[in-house]
Amino acid sequence: MPIVTTHTQLPVGYSFIIHNCRTSTTNCNCKPIRMVLSFKYLGITIDFNLKWTEHIQNIKNKIRSLTALFYKIQFLNKSIIKQIYMALCNSIPLYGITCWGGSNRTNINTLYITQKMIIIIA
Repeated sequence: MPIVTTHTQLPVGYSFIIHNCRTSTTNCNCKPIRMVLSFKYLGITIDFNLKWTEHIQNIKNKIRSLTALFYKIQFLNKSIIKQIYMALCNSIPLYGITCWGGSNRTNINTLYITQKMIIIIA
């Protein structure tokens, strides 16, 4: 019976176990794998449907946390502000873009608007 991925729970009676012991499966003490809605691995939040909405929300929150900094440095030279933007703001969404870059257009647009807000401030 195939497992349907649209549900957040496994069908009744099913569990996934990775056996790392050499005993038979009836006497095994290996723990079953828990199903979670999302998890973070190497800074990339992966949800069970690979929608990337939660990861992009985390990126937007990181960028928004830098708005106060750009308000404080807006009197500096534009080339210095551009260097700070490229180092701090532009590097955040570029990390792991090969994984989540194919996300739906709505998620990408909200991230674009957040980055544009920082550019307008600077």
